This record gives sequence, C-alpha cells and structure tokens, in this order.
Amino acid sequence: MTPTARRFENLLSIDVLTKWERSTLTDIYDFYKAKKRLSRGQKNLVGKIETQAQARVENPPIVDAEMIARIDKIAPTFSGDRFMGDFLGSIKDQLKTGKTLSERQIQILANAEDDYKKNIKFEAEFSTSEEMKENFRIAVDYYRSNSDFRAGYAVAQRAVVEGYEPTYRDYHQVAENKYAKRVIASTKAAPKFGAGSTVALASSAFKGSNYAHKMRRELVDIGADLSKDYLEGLVLDVGSKPVISAVKGAKRYTVMFFGALRPYIVEERYLKRAKKK
Repeated sequence: MTPTARRFENLLSIDVLTKWERSTLTDIYDFYKAKKRLSRGQKNLVGKIETQAQARVENPPIVDAEMIARIDKIAPTFSGDRFMGDFLGSIKDQLKTGKTLSERQIQILANAEDDYKKNIKFEAEFSTSEEMKENFRIAVDYYRSNSDFRAGYAVAQRAVVEGYEPTYRDYHQVAENKYAKRVIASTKAAPKFGAGSTVALASSAFKGSNYAHKMRRELVDIGADLSKDYLEGLVLDVGSKPVISAVKGAKRYTVMFFGALRPYIVEERYLKRAKKK
C-alpha cells in the first residue's frame, strides 16, 4: 500500500468525519486508485479535511447527543425521500462539528418527527387495506404519465423500485390530493359503455381534443364519407388503460371506429351512445 493510500485509509477510519467529508474523501480516493495521482486541488481539499477532522479528534466539540439521537431514530423512515434524507444528514453533520441548529431547522425536524409518528400508524393501516393499495397504484399510474407534477412524479418513480413501500408522506402526496381523488373516482366508476357495445364520438371531442382530428385524417385517407362530424365504432376494451386526466369522465376505452385502420384510446367524456338504426 502506498503512503497516499494509507493516508486515505487512516482518514476514512476517523469516526468524526461528516457525511460530506467521508463522501468527498471516498470519491477522491477512488480517483487516486484509478489514476494513481491527485490534482493540486484534490490534495489541498484532502489536507483541509484532514486538518479539520484531526482538530475535532484532539479537541472534541460539544455535541448535542440528544438531538443526534432524535435524527438517528427517524432517519430510516426517510431513506427514500431525497429532500428529507439529505436534510437530516446535513443537520446531523452540522451537530457533529459542534454547531447548533437554527429555529427553522428545528421546526423542520419536528415536522419530520410528526410524519414519523404518523408513518408508524400508516404502515399498519396500509399493509392490511386493499383499498389503500389500489388507490396508491392508481395514483402512481397517473403521476407516472404526468411528469409536470414533479413531486408526484418523483414518488411514482420511486414506487417502481423493487421492494418499495410507500411512507405516510408519499401516500398522502400522491393519493390524497384533489387531482388524484378525481383520477381514483374515474377509475373506479362503473363504465357507461360495455365491451362490445357501439358508441359514437361526441361533438365535444372535435372541440377540445386530438382524438377526432387524427381519426378524421385517417378516415379521409381511406375515402370515408365525413360530411358529418359523427363517427361510430365498437368498444373493444374498457378501463385497461390507466386514467391520465384528473377530470370527470376520464375512464379510457379502446374503440375501433368503423373505417379506421387501428383502434383508438378514447376517454369516456368524448363518447356517447350510437344512434339506433
């Protein structure tokens, strides 16, 4: 082992390193092991961390052990929450160097502790409630299709990881807001049209969606008579596609319109019963 490698090993064995210091040293050490050299900036940074860490070893700061214990107790609950996980790690590092927390930081910690308590109750409820599991699945499907909603989309991305279990905060963030409730209601609502029934495209579809315009272009290409804005078709499937609009009548149908070359996915609000002939 080279002297530089031994220096890194000794540094990384020091308990008083902050999370940032340990992560930084590990990254630089990995670079050294790959390149067998360090830049001047890297050497200076290692020296600075080494000096600060050695000072804390020789003159241990007065640390608020009770506050650190509070953080350690709740930290595992927020391991999947990037913001809160980073926040807890940051204030713990701050405390380890002998610094105190601001009033704002203490308030955020207290809020996290409230979420921790709620999460204990939530985990027991969620594990036995098929309704809550279904609602969460529906909401996740919705947010996975709507990346503009960043907070919900972030939870939806975490939810696809194997072994993931939602926290109280995750569940209420994606499944308890007014938009998710509309999506859940539309998904669970009884369909107005059954598979095998004949439906027509409602006039509202021609005003606010691309459904009709795409179908009209396709039907014109095959010579269909579109003298009237009236398209009929057969319902092939009901509700197998997740709801992606937080509005009433958003259940999605697979419809083969007569004369079309392929089936279309159409929301219930754009369909009506076909006229009897």
